[in-house]
Amino acid sequence: MATLSRDELVHKIETLYSATNPAVIEAVQFELLGFQRSTLGWQLANKLLEDGNPNVRFFAALTFTIKVNNDMEPLSGDDIADIRGKLYSWFFRLVRAQDAPLVTRKLCSAIVIFFMNRRTEPENVVELLLSNLAAVNNADAKPIGEVIQKLPVQQCVPILWLATGMVEEAGKMDAHSALNENIRKLLELNRQTVFDLAMYTFSTQTDSTGGPLDEEFRNRLRATTFECFQAWALHDIGNPAIFTNYPLDKLRALLNQVIIWCGESNESEALEGLGELLNSCLKFFQPEHLSTISEMLRGPWGKQWVSAILSEDAEESSESFVRLVTAFGIAIMSQAISNPDNKETIEIMEIMFALISCPGYPVEEDTICVLGLEFWSTFVERLEDDLSDHVDVWKPYIARVIRQLLMKSTIPPKSETDGWSDDTRKEFQVFRREAREINISAFMLLGNDLLYSLVHEALEALKTKSWLSVEAALYFIDGLAMSDSLLGGESEDAAIENLIKSTLTPELVNGDGIPQRLRVTVATLLGNLTGFFERSASANPALFFSVLDFLFGMLPMDEKIQQSIARTIVKLCESCNKLITQWLDHFLEQYERLRRATEVSGSTKARILGATAAIIQGLDSDEKRFRPTSILLTMIEEDLQTAIGAPDPKLPAAIELAQHALSCLHHIAKALRSPDDAVIDLEAESSSEPFRKPASEDPWSPTHERVLNIINGAMVALGGPAAASDDAFEDVLGIFKCGYTERSGPFALPLQSSVAFFDFTWETIPSTQLAALLSTLSTLVSSQAGDAAFEPLALRCARLLAELMGAKVGQPANDPEIATCLLDALQCFLRRRRGRDFCRVILAYADARAALLNFALLCVCGQDILPKRSAAAFWATFIPRNKAAAATQPTGGMLSPDVHREVEETLYPALCEALACNFGGLAARSDLDALCKPLRQLLDNDTRATRQALKMALYSDGFGQRSGVSDEDKARFLTQVSSPETRRGGRLVSVVKDFWIKCRGSGLGYVS
Repeated sequence: MATLSRDELVHKIETLYSATNPAVIEAVQFELLGFQRSTLGWQLANKLLEDGNPNVRFFAALTFTIKVNNDMEPLSGDDIADIRGKLYSWFFRLVRAQDAPLVTRKLCSAIVIFFMNRRTEPENVVELLLSNLAAVNNADAKPIGEVIQKLPVQQCVPILWLATGMVEEAGKMDAHSALNENIRKLLELNRQTVFDLAMYTFSTQTDSTGGPLDEEFRNRLRATTFECFQAWALHDIGNPAIFTNYPLDKLRALLNQVIIWCGESNESEALEGLGELLNSCLKFFQPEHLSTISEMLRGPWGKQWVSAILSEDAEESSESFVRLVTAFGIAIMSQAISNPDNKETIEIMEIMFALISCPGYPVEEDTICVLGLEFWSTFVERLEDDLSDHVDVWKPYIARVIRQLLMKSTIPPKSETDGWSDDTRKEFQVFRREAREINISAFMLLGNDLLYSLVHEALEALKTKSWLSVEAALYFIDGLAMSDSLLGGESEDAAIENLIKSTLTPELVNGDGIPQRLRVTVATLLGNLTGFFERSASANPALFFSVLDFLFGMLPMDEKIQQSIARTIVKLCESCNKLITQWLDHFLEQYERLRRATEVSGSTKARILGATAAIIQGLDSDEKRFRPTSILLTMIEEDLQTAIGAPDPKLPAAIELAQHALSCLHHIAKALRSPDDAVIDLEAESSSEPFRKPASEDPWSPTHERVLNIINGAMVALGGPAAASDDAFEDVLGIFKCGYTERSGPFALPLQSSVAFFDFTWETIPSTQLAALLSTLSTLVSSQAGDAAFEPLALRCARLLAELMGAKVGQPANDPEIATCLLDALQCFLRRRRGRDFCRVILAYADARAALLNFALLCVCGQDILPKRSAAAFWATFIPRNKAAAATQPTGGMLSPDVHREVEETLYPALCEALACNFGGLAARSDLDALCKPLRQLLDNDTRATRQALKMALYSDGFGQRSGVSDEDKARFLTQVSSPETRRGGRLVSVVKDFWIKCRGSGLGYVS
């Protein structure tokens, strides 16, 4: 680092704060940081605070902050005492000289950080500063209240800044860490004095000479005091252990003044701050505090605010009032629910109703109602849990709220929304969803009366063709259907049937000017009424059939909503497939017509084909499924032949047909899987017999050949896996995956075909497809765990992983995503089923074992979060909990003693070294929980050997160079982690985190 004179250094600092060129600023900043971090930095800070330029003095205070935050570890006790004296001395000089606030504030930060360091002794900093500024000798021992009154009130402001910074910095630490006991002590020593100071600065109207304070300064002083008070209150409420000797009387007295001030000032920050205290610190409020706020809200002050928010030109500051009102409403909610006829309750609830009654469209014109939803959501949920008779009194009020929310949730005309931004559109949709959630909760209180009301609103709006009002009512009904609130009573079904039988569906097919959103909502609602149709399809098949015909009729009308309609058709066919098998031929005819329709997209056709396959799955035997399944495959084969036979197979139309064939096949495969509620043969599950029948005994074998031919043909038409789109490639993987858990069926393809596809493709496909391939391989291995017949294929998969790792990844940092996928796949070999797994497949073959396990070790040592965590999970599963139980663990009972010895003697010590590096500061704090899991397994497996391996790593030269932790700290850490009580008591993570903090070279337990 070059030597600069003081004048040159000052010039650099002035350049830093005056330059406009980012490159110049960055270069100067880098050079100055070198001076700040050097051993001369302490002297530099001290000298530069004497400069006449406030920017230079600010830089000096900043230097002090950087130094005390980073460079105090090597200092002696005398050095630390000297720095303490300099910080105090400069604070007194700056405050008495009324220096620029940015300079004094920064020096306050330096003092706060100084006392946050674990090497400093906690003391009552605030009292010391007050006494010195007031020139009170310690020997006088005057009460702090008298000391404060001797002080010019202007000099109290910097001390309030410091007190605020102290508690805010404390909030950044790990409150449960033993290393931070000194910080808790620091707050305890200062708390009483801070509240005494705040009481004085908030209430005083005169300065130390008895003269009146300037009104503007007095308001600023109160705002600064409130900021300090709020910071301490918010911090303290989360630490119940401190309340033994807590100055609650002072806090509550100050709180009363704060409430009155908020009503006088109308400052946004004050109103929001009081609202935040109500939300977070209700324990500090007494009934008289809440009564004062209630009187304010119901009196002229509150009425003026309510009038303002109900006017069309409400100011943005109104939102602060609304946040206060909402917080207050939630605070007194239990009391209000219990006193529905109380005049005060009624007046407060009318204010709450006003929050959702403001003029204009939500978000764009009315932001108040968005904030008001929080209260009503909480209120309705509380009523749900209330078992008293008061609930009945509130029901009409809740019905009134729902009507208002229904009106506010109505989508504005297109002429209004055309000018909306994307963010406004998204936020309006969020508002609608939250309003609908309140409607769902209200249904638990109002029951079918709410459903009847919504159906009535929809039918009335339908009469006048108020399409957007119809949509809003159906949207709320859809919420009830989607949440399974409609349980299927006769009256419920009658209301839904009345809605479906109305002129709604004919109007949507034949009417003009129908909003697209209404068609989407109707389609979604019908898809969520599967329970209704399951109950009514057998009794009233004509109604169900008319709904399906209506949906098919809407498909060609609007390409933008085809997917929504198709999803509904699929849901209805899947849920009612056993009830509508007699219409299978009709569906096949519908699809054949749809197949020729150019206005219907390929993805929509694929979904409809899946819906048809769902009906096929509803047939009661394989014999009945053969013919219709063959018909579907024939349609796909015809489309594929068209693509292959095109004059130029590379034309977009030909490629699209080939991709369409794979998409159709995937949708059919998903629909033809065995249902989740199929009967499980427990004897077959626990037997040692192969999971699958041999191909010669499987009646679906010819179908398997056709499916594989379609896949191969489509891949050829697309130019091979490397040229195929991600969607096409994932369709192929999805087709394979659908059959992994099937014992038999059209898509229970031979497992070797999947492995052969993996072998054929992995070298040429891009990383996005490689991740999908590894995920599918993981599913395959997991699904076959315990099946001895799969073991040869498991070996092929393990070797494939080893080859892929060497050729595609090498080091985990080269491709963290693929490294993570590799480890997740590797862990699937450890999954157990029928008391067996495929871990032995990895360990029994030296080539795969060395490559894969060493790679898992490298991931533990790396910097990337996801591979590190996946590797930690792998090792936690891989290591047996103890040697005695090794025979029943994944790695035990199946291998030779030589392999066991090799694993224990080479891998476990290497893993201990990697974990020690992480605990020594390499890992991020958020990774420590995951890394403690393999450590616990190692210690449980062999405490003595693990302790020895950790000791070698901790006392190695490499570890010592990276870390400033002492040998005593290392010895204490080893003793603690080796203790069975530490592991049994769940303290292992805490011990590791404390050691990690020390190794990072900082006494601050900041949460990261």
